[in-house]
Amino acid sequence: GIIGILILSNVLASILFYHFNKYKKDVKQVDNNEVKINDNVFVLATLYKESKEDIEQMINSLADDNYKNLCVMLVLDGEYCVDILFNEIFSIDPNILQHSVNLDGNDVKYVLHISKGTKYLIVVKSVNQGKKHSQCIFYDMININYNPQEYMTHPLFPFVKYLNQRLDINSYKYVLLLDGDTIIENNKTIEKMVHIINTYPDFMAICGTTHVLNKNTNLITMSQTFEYFTSHLLLKLYETIIFNTLVMSGCFSMLRLRTDHGVLINEPILEEYNKIPTNLVEDNLIKFGEDRYLTSILINTYADYKIKYIPEINCYTDVPVTIKNLVLQRQRWTNSLLACHIYLLKSKFISFKLYFLIFIELAVILILPLLIVVGITNFIMAITIQGFSFLPVIITSNIVLLNLYIVILTGNVKMMLYYVPYMLVSLLYTVIVPYVCVLRFHVVKWNSKADLHSEDNIIDSDEHSIDIPSNETYFNEITTE
Repeated sequence: GIIGILILSNVLASILFYHFNKYKKDVKQVDNNEVKINDNVFVLATLYKESKEDIEQMINSLADDNYKNLCVMLVLDGEYCVDILFNEIFSIDPNILQHSVNLDGNDVKYVLHISKGTKYLIVVKSVNQGKKHSQCIFYDMININYNPQEYMTHPLFPFVKYLNQRLDINSYKYVLLLDGDTIIENNKTIEKMVHIINTYPDFMAICGTTHVLNKNTNLITMSQTFEYFTSHLLLKLYETIIFNTLVMSGCFSMLRLRTDHGVLINEPILEEYNKIPTNLVEDNLIKFGEDRYLTSILINTYADYKIKYIPEINCYTDVPVTIKNLVLQRQRWTNSLLACHIYLLKSKFISFKLYFLIFIELAVILILPLLIVVGITNFIMAITIQGFSFLPVIITSNIVLLNLYIVILTGNVKMMLYYVPYMLVSLLYTVIVPYVCVLRFHVVKWNSKADLHSEDNIIDSDEHSIDIPSNETYFNEITTE
């Protein structure tokens, strides 16, 4: 009963905020040209094995958004996309990459290229070391620039010096994080994000709504279209209402580069972000949930700053097209959620709002699937063994139709059409994945986002496994601290 009341309050609060949130006013000011935004903004896009079409769509969406003061930093994780980017998209000679540094045994080449009035800082890593490593090149760059005297021996110091000779890094206030296959909506999206983060000085980051680009590919992508919409509404929106958004998506978020405390993602945060895992929870934190983990570190570090979700700001991306890749993706996400919630429960500051949010989300993951199974069992018994009974039928029907009711209340008619595909695979989202994650918390597989359309190139985490204690050992540790 208590869980039901809490879930109902979640639904009602989210629906009301969806229709009447205060950020609509800020977005409308930009739409009506009531404000003038000209802050310098970095865009950080990490590339691995994206196709020419993916990269072109991402770059063109930035160009079509017509925000003038951009420097787009494209970090190529390995040399897979070099020919695509240089020869096919920019039509320039890759030999212009004449500057390089050695970073963690990786030959990192870079060049600042200007195309159609937009600055592109292209960074090519000779070896694939992951998205986190690519992002940390940017964060290190900001830290070195902020306090160069302390970083004169850092491998990236020549890179920062090169860049400062061509633009003023200090003049850039924000960074927009994108994936290589993310497309931003072309309706002053960047201007809206900058205006909102300018308007609220206590916001250290904001994120928007991610929509499914390949939504009509098959039943699996159709179901994700509906699930993405409702999860943004019931999770991100509710988190924003109560406390902070607990995951700042790396595919579409904007961060401040500096606060009153100095650089936002400073050296202590980077050390925490890149530490070597020593137990099972940290293994899931560090290897498979970098976006949520970085968000958790920021929340734990800056109690006086906020991370908010703005539903009116939109982007589009591709999602997995096979059940196997979908399950692998959701297992990583759910394992990361569980691990980050454990991390936040050990937070150095006490926040009852945070504890309440964690309780709700863990209840959704661990208890709601059980309620659904029990409800379906009672439904079957009510119409067979026990003879027909209205009460179990009504209760179970309302649980099953809850997501549809939510979409109806938002007034999104098009999204209602995707309810049927979602229902056909709903047990996958609500029962199978949550319990697989709990029972197999120690076994996670990785499928590259670049391989969404393939079942190849799936790497077992055992390939980079470490000696870690069991779940029981770790949970005993945190209860005795």
